Amino acid sequence: KPDRPDDEAHLRLKIFRREASLSLSYILPHLSVLGVDVIDERPYELAMGNGQRGFIYDFGVQVPGGAAAVRSRWTSEGRHRFMDAFSASYVGESEADGYNALVMGADLEWRDVSVLRAIGHYLRQVGVTYSQSYFAQALSSNVDIARQLIQLFRIRFDPGTGLDVKARTGARSELVDKIKKALNDVVSLDHDRILRSFLTVIDAVVRTNYYVPDRLAIALKLLPRQIPDLPEPRPEF
Repeated sequence: KPDRPDDEAHLRLKIFRREASLSLSYILPHLSVLGVDVIDERPYELAMGNGQRGFIYDFGVQVPGGAAAVRSRWTSEGRHRFMDAFSASYVGESEADGYNALVMGADLEWRDVSVLRAIGHYLRQVGVTYSQSYFAQALSSNVDIARQLIQLFRIRFDPGTGLDVKARTGARSELVDKIKKALNDVVSLDHDRILRSFLTVIDAVVRTNYYVPDRLAIALKLLPRQIPDLPEPRPEF
């Protein structure tokens, strides 16, 4: 909720915990990578009876974009998306890195961000020289394209779309054309190369376990010969 009536760009985040306290030095990095600035913190300790203790950590956070961003992006759905992403990062289900800025910056779920992160790791593994932080920066600087890349992944593999093979193929082709058109407006040449690499990898994926319930590790089966920039020899799979 807004921290103060005179400053709607400030929100308050409360974390509740029983028994063990939390380390602030551990909490703060997980919040900062989600794109908010912590401006104050008010800890409370509660006596809960039977010798148990409770803790409330009340954080004042400033969000990028000011009051307009609070009204447009920090809806009830957006706040739940933020809380889920913080929780996943804190318990280790996702990594605490620059990709997490896409949760609020591109309105993506934290698991969607994990797909882009996995592709970034793959590109590094096959010799692309850009760093993970620079990959994340390129995506965060072009959030519409980042969102479209995840949409493309969903069209290709999400069984919940209800699309048959023909409709899925047509939707995929239409969206790829749209992404390529948007890439023509990317100002940075490095960002353009990075985003095209992400597009190429997503299009080279032929199978994934991403939509199988209760799978924390993401598996992507690829056709490396469809990725032209890979070093030789490129395996068939």
